[in-house]
Amino acid sequence: MRLILALTFPVLILSSPSWAAPTALEPVKFYPETPIGDGNPNAISCTPARAASTRVRAWDCKPNSEWARLHGALHKSHL
Repeated sequence: MRLILALTFPVLILSSPSWAAPTALEPVKFYPETPIGDGNPNAISCTPARAASTRVRAWDCKPNSEWARLHGALHKSHL
């Protein structure tokens, strides 16, 4: 009985839908300017970070929902 349970449990876990069909992730998009957050709100967009002079290139990456919130706040402040 123990052997049957020991073999059945891994088979059930590995055959679950979450293991069988993983979701496809969108690639990270890089922009030369600040993104406005259009597109999938969960997708990640990056822009060069505003850093002090350094030789290492740093990126500021956020979900599109965060870029849209920042863009909306910036746009409202210019009105």
